[in-house]
Amino acid sequence: MKEIIEVAVKEPMYAMIENVTFAQVPYWFPFCNYRDLKMDIIRPFGPAEKRPLLVWVCGGGFLTMEKGAYIPYLTYYVERGYVVASVEYRLSNSARYPSNLEDVKAAIRYLRAHAEVYGIDPRYVGIMGESAGGYLAAMAGATGREPRFDVGENLGESSAVQAVVDFYGPSGINRGDGLDGAAEQLVPKGTPVTDAEREAVTFMDENTPPYYLLHGTKDPFIPVVLSEKFYEQMEVCGVPCQLSVIEGAGHADPRFYQNEISAKVLAFLDRYLKV
Repeated sequence: MKEIIEVAVKEPMYAMIENVTFAQVPYWFPFCNYRDLKMDIIRPFGPAEKRPLLVWVCGGGFLTMEKGAYIPYLTYYVERGYVVASVEYRLSNSARYPSNLEDVKAAIRYLRAHAEVYGIDPRYVGIMGESAGGYLAAMAGATGREPRFDVGENLGESSAVQAVVDFYGPSGINRGDGLDGAAEQLVPKGTPVTDAEREAVTFMDENTPPYYLLHGTKDPFIPVVLSEKFYEQMEVCGVPCQLSVIEGAGHADPRFYQNEISAKVLAFLDRYLKV
């Protein structure tokens, strides 16, 4: 059977650009070697209007991470008007904090520097992460005007973001909350960083971008009380913030990645990144 079909192009095609090098960093003891840091970028195929950028930071306890793990989930946001970049960072077995934060901020600067190439509107950048990545997203959001954490290339670009989404990140780990093991992974002994410099709230003021926190009531690794405490601290600082507590959800629970929750996250992002 032969048929002739007329099809109008209403939706853009999307392309994933894998393993884009955004920085070279010291790696392996005693830092006599360097390695590339990579990101995966999802964007419309071909010419398109500039879109806001959403930077994704994968978790893994600061001991492991896989930048491609959440790509299927992240396409939800690409299809709804964002360029998405999932970024790599150094782990605690190869570099001490704040190297991982420096890496995330280097990725943001790279993407702003190459905004024309990837169809990004550099005025509107959001960051989103889960677990350890949620912590780094929260820190990146709070330190947009702290030059001490901007290290490496593209220093003429800003690493500030305009919105932060933190899925069950270990905020508040250095204030007696019983997460000493996670704290050791973040800041090994001998690192010349104070406890306060590991806390996002230390850097927050009236200019800090809005945050959206999501946490499960049954998280066995990072208690929900940490996000509740973080939320209260931000209210004191005057930072716009909302908190969604997911009843019965554990750590990295599938409940967080259902369309019902994604729609809430999207509404938050659209409010601040599609002005």
